[in-house]
Amino acid sequence: FTQAMDPASENHLHAVRTELARLESYRRRTYFGVLILTVAIMMLSWAFRDAGDPFITVAYPAFSVILAVLGFAFWRRSFQLRTMEITLVAVVGSMILSRLTWHFTAGDPLGEDLLVLVGGHYWAVGILIVGAFITLGFRGGMVTGVATFLFSGALATQEVSRCFQASGDDCQTWLYLLRIHLFLAVLLVLTSAGTLLRERTWNAFARAETLHHWANTDPLSGLANRRGADRFLAAEAALADRYQRPLTI
Repeated sequence: FTQAMDPASENHLHAVRTELARLESYRRRTYFGVLILTVAIMMLSWAFRDAGDPFITVAYPAFSVILAVLGFAFWRRSFQLRTMEITLVAVVGSMILSRLTWHFTAGDPLGEDLLVLVGGHYWAVGILIVGAFITLGFRGGMVTGVATFLFSGALATQEVSRCFQASGDDCQTWLYLLRIHLFLAVLLVLTSAGTLLRERTWNAFARAETLHHWANTDPLSGLANRRGADRFLAAEAALADRYQRPLTI
């Protein structure tokens, strides 16, 4: 009965649902494209890997298969979008942080492998932080971003402490790791602020649109009320005056 008596509200609700469906489709296509590019990057790294890098040799093909299956699920709409987004962040985060952990435990992060660590791995950590905010929103992004930052900082702190205990003054390269983590902290703050501002702006627009609809629509019949009718008639009168055409009410 309510729907039959309120066609304007029903049309408005249909328009909102259509827009949400369009946005979900766009997000799914975006995630699919990102996963395809990620798999391509990993397979290139695997094809041109060093012979003494067992992590890339074993882990990259396995993660590539998982990401390919995840991309197929995005394309086929196999699960709800939110579930897929959480799974995506979990898989990519596990891949990036496990690679970072392996580099600290099996390599020489403050010595000959420092350039590889700074130039080859921490960019992926930054992408994980930004991607978590884009995918999960402010709250989910904050949890993932802060956890990632603290995990990376713990690895670096442990390595620097071990180096100072063993070598003392020969550990001056720890400043590079400090700069990297300061950069990650700035990235975390800026991305969180931008995401929070975006979400609050969207909420403000949604509230404004709802209030506008309520202010100009009769709740019983769904027709325009006096305020909506005045605005409509003023616009029609202006058009009739501009184009010198008759107007009938």
